[in-house]
Amino acid sequence: MKLEKYKERSHEYTEKASDIIRNLCFAGIGIIWIFRNVDNSGSPIDGMLIYPLILLALSLLFDLGQYFIGGVIWIRFFRKREKDPAFKDPELDVKAKPIWNKPVYFCYYAKVVLMVGAYVLIILHLSNEALMSKM
Repeated sequence: MKLEKYKERSHEYTEKASDIIRNLCFAGIGIIWIFRNVDNSGSPIDGMLIYPLILLALSLLFDLGQYFIGGVIWIRFFRKREKDPAFKDPELDVKAKPIWNKPVYFCYYAKVVLMVGAYVLIILHLSNEALMSKM
């Protein structure tokens, strides 16, 4: 298989993973909403659930950042090359520096880590609540 095919495949997987992460973030927010305090005593969100809620919100922010930053980088790359007479041939194989993707990759990995961390905290909180209710 040509190297370009592996690149295409990696894009397919990261795109699908991004969709799943986004859905899991919204599902996590829903779980927190279901288990929020309903007794109107202080904060509507249990003190320990506020941390995973923050992580989920940050994960969604990095999700936006991944696509926004990537869009800005590649629009600028395209516009700069579009104006350069050396790049007028539409069949020209144009290479970009790998460093240009670093911010996009950082956002991708950050949103994964934040979402997983949020779910670990949610699971720990819910398992602790289940143990406390049995006592």
